[in-house]
Amino acid sequence: MSKAAERGVRYKGPDLKRLGQAILEAVGTPEDLAAIVAGSLVDANLAGHDSHGVIRLTSYVAGVRNGQVQPGARGSGWSPSAAATTSGDWVNTSRT
Repeated sequence: MSKAAERGVRYKGPDLKRLGQAILEAVGTPEDLAAIVAGSLVDANLAGHDSHGVIRLTSYVAGVRNGQVQPGARGSGWSPSAAATTSGDWVNTSRT
């Protein structure tokens, strides 16, 4: 357990969203995307889905640093029928 957790440090939702957004912007995420992602992560925590909440920030930052995540990538989609194809512009690091 972290020292912050031991002390019972808590953040209000809006404050945690601002912190998350600042972290994402610090690794190159555009402000609008950082706000969306940070808000979604905080919402997950507030809904009780902590494994999908702000704990993900560490893996997102690591992904940017190791080149697997493009922080400015914008998703796109195309749907010819009931099925949809989407792209998040992920960097493919698999080796065949």
